[in-house]
Amino acid sequence: MVIQYEINKQTLYGVYGHLRASSMKELGEKVFKGEQIAVLGTGYSKETDGERKHLHFGLSNINTIKGYVTNIEELNRSWIDPLTSYKNQEAI
Repeated sequence: MVIQYEINKQTLYGVYGHLRASSMKELGEKVFKGEQIAVLGTGYSKETDGERKHLHFGLSNINTIKGYVTNIEELNRSWIDPLTSYKNQEAI
């Protein structure tokens, strides 16, 4: 699931992985601070790639999300440390 945010007057994209598809918000539906957006996938299932229940979260400055990258340069080009933006915001 990808959610578009406005953080520090910049458009960023939050990427959430390993969610139960049937629990996700509809495409184009607005979400609000504090609102549940989905439920984590079942542990040790296809939803979590056979691993324990967990969430993958990424923050990107581009809306074309590749998912996994092959090297650190690719990672640094489009992925942002979420704590950097979070620390500078009272409310996202």
